Amino acid sequence: MKNFYYEKSIVERKLPENFREIDKCLFEAEFTKEFAFVTSKEFNDIVVYSNGICSQNGKFLIELFYNKKKIDFKTKIRLYKKTFFPVLKKAFHFNKKNIDKGLLLTDHFSEGFFHWFADIYQKLEALSLSNDMFRDYILIIPATNNSGYVKETLKLYNIKYYIIQKDETVFVDKLIYIPSISPTG
Repeated sequence: MKNFYYEKSIVERKLPENFREIDKCLFEAEFTKEFAFVTSKEFNDIVVYSNGICSQNGKFLIELFYNKKKIDFKTKIRLYKKTFFPVLKKAFHFNKKNIDKGLLLTDHFSEGFFHWFADIYQKLEALSLSNDMFRDYILIIPATNNSGYVKETLKLYNIKYYIIQKDETVFVDKLIYIPSISPTG
């Protein structure tokens, strides 16, 4: 198995020139930041729906889509509604695409501009430093991420990608999932 990993690190940040002591309580937790060790996960025989949710053997792989460990009940209900109803609606009628080797970087946040650049862009950067480890993989992009800035970003990297269409489901023989490298933002 090819394994992507990102070493644990501690970052010491310099205070900006315009720092005021009165603001210390707002930023103190960010002066020194510890980032955990991150490693990719490999899955076989995965279904990726157009909104980015994945399933294996009929079971939804929630941890690949919802990257937060703690989600309040109200948000959970909203996210489940947004995710599962469209999937169930398409369960009996969809176009399908087969991909031998897929790479997944996205989650439920990444459809937004900020999270694309704060979360996904850093994964693309880390991958670009991994010596083409996944050159024979296709990056799978959910239909919810089908925007101009996503396509422009992907042009910067030598990576093959496939944007899932809204009425499509992708079947992946071997999927590599890369979780969040650092807390969002």
